[in-house]
Amino acid sequence: MKKIQFALIVLAIIILLLWIVTWFLPSRITMFRPVNIHVTAPQVDSQVSNFKNWKNWYPAFGDSSVDIIISERKDTFFASLINKKNNDTATLALVKLSTDSIKVLLPENDEEYLFIIKPMDNGETELTWFVNLNLEKHPWKKFGGMFFDKVNGSKYEAVLNNLKTYLETAH
Repeated sequence: MKKIQFALIVLAIIILLLWIVTWFLPSRITMFRPVNIHVTAPQVDSQVSNFKNWKNWYPAFGDSSVDIIISERKDTFFASLINKKNNDTATLALVKLSTDSIKVLLPENDEEYLFIIKPMDNGETELTWFVNLNLEKHPWKKFGGMFFDKVNGSKYEAVLNNLKTYLETAH
């Protein structure tokens, strides 16, 4: 009985220490991935700033098991992705902030994408994808945020490489 009591006390102390540590972690994190694409900036912009073109490079938009509804209100474009298998819905809102920056909001996940398009002198275009996460004050989210880049970074790189491959081979 004393061993179980000791184990529970140690477990409670570890949980308390982790909870205290997470209070000092940021509530908002940013991950970014750049890619150089051998096409002009307007070609990159036409793919990123129009949800109708995301099917060419963003996996969820090209998935046949996902219904996509695209709409527009004022200067904001919306895309609702509905998974046919389980009826899960994700909504994205796209706002073109300027000629070289596009913001995409994913309110359900507290995520925000920011795409920066930068023309280079050699005719290439650098596209940088910033992923901003709002982790709020939840300790488990903050703790998981420490590993976001390691766990998800390669997925974002793969999507950027899809875009790069599409633009450099198709256009």
